[in-house]
Amino acid sequence: MKSRLVYCTKILRAHPGKIQVLTTGLIMMSGDIISQKFIERSQFIDARRASRFFLMGIIYRGPVWYVWFRFLDRKIGAGNAPRTVLKKLLTDQVLFRPMSLFCFLGILSILHRRPWVDVKKTIWADYVSVLKAGYMFWPVVQLINYGWVPGHFRLIYFNSLGVVWNTYLSWKVNRS
Repeated sequence: MKSRLVYCTKILRAHPGKIQVLTTGLIMMSGDIISQKFIERSQFIDARRASRFFLMGIIYRGPVWYVWFRFLDRKIGAGNAPRTVLKKLLTDQVLFRPMSLFCFLGILSILHRRPWVDVKKTIWADYVSVLKAGYMFWPVVQLINYGWVPGHFRLIYFNSLGVVWNTYLSWKVNRS
């Protein structure tokens, strides 16, 4: 088991961006599949819908969050001193999270090939409730992330808990 962890860490350090972006796509797709099978109780998996979540992970969320975590380490500091962790958490939750969610909802609607009018309606319909739900979930996740998770594992940790969030997001944005 230890040799697998050493191997995975070696690969992650050699290709951090690629591995973390791919992982983001796979975990986002997993959240959608979990939503379809266990929350919505669909008999069949909608592969197009799951692939949209995968695409969101590899073209938007993975790259953006990868860069964001590195940006915070450069601008605020890579350490885990309480003041540093609090600055990262506040910057993340107050500045970045609202903008990131807005972009997520818009891009996902565009991937659904919805007209611009419907894209705006989707954002207006879901934005506030999803943002509030996120504020019940992400601050604790990110406090642990910024305080105790090494930088090269941050996106992986974020994504591993994000499968729960992605399941919720998938249900929320795809409900009839």
